[in-house]
Amino acid sequence: MKKILWFVSVFAFISCIFAGCKSAPKVVEDNEVHPLALLDQDASIYVCVPVSNHKNLVSSLLMKQIEGLSESNAMSLAERTGNMYVSLGTVKDRSRLQIAALASIPKIAVSSAFKKKNGWKAVNVTFAGKPFVYYKHVVSVFQVSLPSSKILCAGQNVEPLIQRYAQKAEIPVNPVTEWINAENKSNDILFYITRPGQYLRNLIGQSINVGADAAYGKLIYIPNKKNLSVYSGKYELLFNLHLTDKKAADSLKGLLNLSFSMMGGTVRMIDERTIQLSGVEVSQHQIEDLFLRDPITGKHYKVVNDEVVEEKY
Repeated sequence: MKKILWFVSVFAFISCIFAGCKSAPKVVEDNEVHPLALLDQDASIYVCVPVSNHKNLVSSLLMKQIEGLSESNAMSLAERTGNMYVSLGTVKDRSRLQIAALASIPKIAVSSAFKKKNGWKAVNVTFAGKPFVYYKHVVSVFQVSLPSSKILCAGQNVEPLIQRYAQKAEIPVNPVTEWINAENKSNDILFYITRPGQYLRNLIGQSINVGADAAYGKLIYIPNKKNLSVYSGKYELLFNLHLTDKKAADSLKGLLNLSFSMMGGTVRMIDERTIQLSGVEVSQHQIEDLFLRDPITGKHYKVVNDEVVEEKY
């Protein structure tokens, strides 16, 4: 099956619009809708990538996805993308993807990039009495919209995102947004998993009957010890797991210790229901493997000889 980079694949069609643009905005202006407020609230995974702090990783991912993209162009694209917020998957559709990002994109670049002769079709919509346009491409399931010169959004269906922008939606107050919307406090890649059961099995490597209602953490860049100016390609994983039953904490902590003690990981309780895993080093290659996997629609599926088959537990 063709690999899809789930949080930046849409840039394969719009990389040219950044040529000559100034750097992306670092913060959301007072009169602008926050990109996080545009995402649906029923997703399984949320991610915040402060792209300007992880340009090497993002540019490498872009080059692996976009055939013929040079290193310099990939880096230039990363430099012109600000904080990127991603939601992935729902209970019914694990492949659903939404992206909302800060960017700096002049109108002339948009009109130049999304031309009919390049395979794009413009769709006009109206929300809250205001006209908007989004773009569909003949060879992509993704749609792209730029509701303002500083906001880029994309997904299989961008109309809900545009509608929230038109209605000047505010960021909902919940544990997900409180963790993800920490861009002013953190330069790390932040993630929050609202339905961690299936991911917990992958993390530990075996099926367990432990209830968990949230998993959240970060990927922290590890600087090059010999030369701080040289990209190390190494990150530390910090992972918090919140349990629904505190009685299960000891057994799960023991399983995590067995799985990660040989990797230098530290497992500890930070409260009676939350286990924290830290100190596990992951490479750029491992992160790329994670981001380059196909999103598969369904609850529990795997790929066998290019066919999707249901796993039995």
